[in-house]
Amino acid sequence: MYLAAISVDFLAKLLIIAVFMPMWLPIVKELWAEVNESLIDEGGVLGKELDQSEIERVKSERRRRGASLISETEDGRRAGGEGRGGRARSNSQKARRRGF
Repeated sequence: MYLAAISVDFLAKLLIIAVFMPMWLPIVKELWAEVNESLIDEGGVLGKELDQSEIERVKSERRRRGASLISETEDGRRAGGEGRGGRARSNSQKARRRGF
C-alpha cells in the first residue's frame, strides 16, 4: 500500500542522484573538511569540544600545507596569528595545486 505512494518521478530522482554520486561526493567531502578545519577554533562545524593540543596539531598541519580558507576575526585580523599578507613562499617552495 505504501509503495503505491512512491511515484516514478521520485524513483527517477533517486536514480539520478545515485548515478552521479561518484562525481559530487568527493567534492562535498573536501568542502566539508575545509570548512570544518577553518572553524577549528570554534570546535568545527558541529561545535564539539577540542583540547588545545588537538587545535595546535590542526593549526600546525594547516601551516605546513597552506590553508585555502582563512578565517578572520571581527576586527579584521586573521585567526591563528597569521599576517594580513598571507603565507610567504620562498623561491624553492613550489606552489602545489590543491584539488578535489
